[in-house]
Amino acid sequence: AASKTDAMTGWRLGWAVAPKPIVSAMASYQSHATSNASSISQEAGVVALKEVGRAEESIADMLAQYNRRRDVMRAGLVAIPGVELVGPEGAFYCFPRVRALYASKRVAGSVELCRRLLEEARISAVPGEAFGDDDCIRFSFATSIDRISEGMRRLAEWAR
Repeated sequence: AASKTDAMTGWRLGWAVAPKPIVSAMASYQSHATSNASSISQEAGVVALKEVGRAEESIADMLAQYNRRRDVMRAGLVAIPGVELVGPEGAFYCFPRVRALYASKRVAGSVELCRRLLEEARISAVPGEAFGDDDCIRFSFATSIDRISEGMRRLAEWAR
């Protein structure tokens, strides 16, 4: 799939290279489970595949940038009393445990906490409830270090 390597997250484009019987079984399942990728996604995927040889340097640079972004977000999160964080190890999201903030902020769970973060601190986060853990929320570090730093500053100020 082209999602992370080719910066096409959300485009829902992927492919498989496998023996014909496996591809046939996959195609049979896929035809009942999903619709086709859009023509724009398909064209972008073709360009991504053609650029594979030139992408090695840009991939290394992108990985280094994401590592820096992750480190900035991780440092910001663990500096906030009551916020616990493990990882992340492979995604561009942090999934901190924030349950300790619920009482001080008088919220019942991750949905309400995320709503308050958006309204009061102008920070976007995804409730952990959507991922089966209402004690956590999800932050993406797929943005600039400046925006991450500002978001962590706002979060720390809001959490006080």
